[in-house]
Amino acid sequence: MTPLDGQRGVVVAAGGRLSVDLFDKASTLNGYWDALVAGYAMDAIGGESAEATVDDATAFLHRVLRAEATPAEAAGEGTELHVDSDGIAGCALRWNDAVVHLAAFEVAP
Repeated sequence: MTPLDGQRGVVVAAGGRLSVDLFDKASTLNGYWDALVAGYAMDAIGGESAEATVDDATAFLHRVLRAEATPAEAAGEGTELHVDSDGIAGCALRWNDAVVHLAAFEVAP
């Protein structure tokens, strides 16, 4: 399994929850693809069975996009944006006015 041409992100249902990783460019996703798939597989081990529809994924993405983000100093370049609201936890790295990577997942209320 590999990303489609031009694909810049992925939404996954694993371990009983939805999660998302979005990148600035397809080449960035390609560079992290194997590690992401391995991480999603680890999340699924021993977790709840998770089946999600396209509507579930779409609703989750809308919640992520609506969630309030708090800026924080990044360890290196750019600014981190931390999200912890509406049943979502995550962070993003913004550099040169672009989000380089956004990672978020559902959390229990």
